[in-house]
Amino acid sequence: MWSAVIKLRTTADGMRYFFGILLPSEYDLIFSGKQDSFAASIANINDEFVTDAMKAIDDVELDRPYLGEILWLRFFIYRAFVGRLGYLISRGKENRHIADWRDDKGIRQILAGALPQSTIKSLLDKQQFSSIYTVFSQLEATILEEVSLVLSGRRSASDSFENAKELHQAVAKFVVPTKD
Repeated sequence: MWSAVIKLRTTADGMRYFFGILLPSEYDLIFSGKQDSFAASIANINDEFVTDAMKAIDDVELDRPYLGEILWLRFFIYRAFVGRLGYLISRGKENRHIADWRDDKGIRQILAGALPQSTIKSLLDKQQFSSIYTVFSQLEATILEEVSLVLSGRRSASDSFENAKELHQAVAKFVVPTKD
């Protein structure tokens, strides 16, 4: 799974560079020819690029039963975030206007699945320049945190304890009291 995360991060390098270096007011300068080096960083991003990037990591699906649902969800969110950034650039190039990724409702919904609202608010704060790198780091940290729990066995032990507690409560409802 971690190799899939690295693949996605590498796939997103041009997007991260573009959104991390330019201010939103500078995004559309790539269409005027004044920002050729920045335009080159996203030149290959289109719908096919995004689809191919997602397909390139499809094999991680085979490992899903061994990862646990929380780890899978965190990976899914990371993948969706990268895909959404690609989609925003692809649409922006078609419309000749690339909007600020921090204003996108889809981005906010995706991040809400992995990060607390207070963290999202600070990460998407317009005063923070290059916050795209921090968002990637935060999402990767949530994945690594869960990987640690799974590999150490703490996630399994915690899940087993919760399941046992729920089972005990369910069984307790069916116990018929005896009369003395």
